[in-house]
Amino acid sequence: MWEPEEKMEEPQAEEASLGKTSSKGPPVDQDRPMSLQQRPSPSPEPEEEMAAAASRPTTRERREAAATESVEEEQPEPGPSTQSSGRRLQQQSGETKLGRPSRSPAPAVVMTKVLFTELMDIECEKQMVVELGGSLAESVFDCTHLVTDRVYRTVEFLCALARGIPIVTRDWLKKSKQNTYFLSPNTFLVCDHEQESTFEFSLSESLWKAQREGGLFKGYQFHITRHVQPKPKLMRDIIKCSGGTFLPQMPRAYKDKRVVISCPEDLPRCRPAQDAGVPIANAEFILTGVLRQKIDLDAHRLDERAQSEPVPPTPP
Repeated sequence: MWEPEEKMEEPQAEEASLGKTSSKGPPVDQDRPMSLQQRPSPSPEPEEEMAAAASRPTTRERREAAATESVEEEQPEPGPSTQSSGRRLQQQSGETKLGRPSRSPAPAVVMTKVLFTELMDIECEKQMVVELGGSLAESVFDCTHLVTDRVYRTVEFLCALARGIPIVTRDWLKKSKQNTYFLSPNTFLVCDHEQESTFEFSLSESLWKAQREGGLFKGYQFHITRHVQPKPKLMRDIIKCSGGTFLPQMPRAYKDKRVVISCPEDLPRCRPAQDAGVPIANAEFILTGVLRQKIDLDAHRLDERAQSEPVPPTPP
C-alpha cells in the first residue's frame, strides 16, 4: 500500500517547481519554440512623439514657406497716396524683375513756349504765360503755341502751320489761367471762315496733316530770286519749317524736287536754271501750298515751257 502514496507525491513536487517559476515571470508556453520565446516584442512609440512627427513640416513645405515670406517682404506696405510715394511707384514700375532700369527712357517734359503774332495789348497775356509756368518764345523755331485772333499769311503764322504748331486764340490763355494750368489747345484753335474760304483750306485739317506728315517740302530744294515777296530771307524761314532746303545760288543743273521761286521781274535771270530744265514757279507755290498742305507745282509755273504747254480738253 505504500507505492500509491509515493506516486501521489511526485505531482505535488512538479507543481511546486512550476509554482516557483511562475512567481518570477509569466508562464512559459512549453509547446512554442525557444527562438520565438526569447525574441522581445516591439515596444510601441508614445503618442506624443507620433503627434510631433506628424506636425513637423516636410522639406517641400519649408521651401514654399520661405518663398512666400520673401515675396511678402518685397511688397510695400499700403500707405497714404503722397507725391513721394507716387515717385517711388514710378521708379519701381520703370525697373525690371532683376532690379535693373528699363531701356525705354522716360518721355521728356516739353516746356510751353508761346509766341504772339498780329495782336495788340498783349502784356496781360504775356503775364499769364509766366504765371502758368511757361515762357515767351524768341522765334517761331522754338515756340510750342502761336496765339493770334484770325488767319494771317505772316511768316510766323505760315511757319507755325508748316511745323504743325497749334494756332490758338487768347481764350486758351484765359481759360488756362482759370484752371491754373495749360489746357489742351484742340478746342481753342483759330477759326476764320472768311479767310479759309478765300484761300480754300481748313486750318484744323492743315494742322493735322502737318503734324502727321512732318514737313510738306521734305526733300525739296529752293532758290528764291531777289524781288520775290515775301523777301528771300523770310521765305527761307518758311522753307526751313516745311522741311525744305534753301539754295543761295541759282541752280544750273536739273535735279528732282529742285525748284526756283521767282517773279515776272526776275524771270530773265532764271535762264540758266530754265535751260537746265529746273521748273520756275511763283511764291504762291510755297505760300498757298503751306496753307493747304498740298503740293501743286503746275498751278504756279512761271517758265515759258509751262505757258506753251497745251491745256488738255475738258471731258464732256
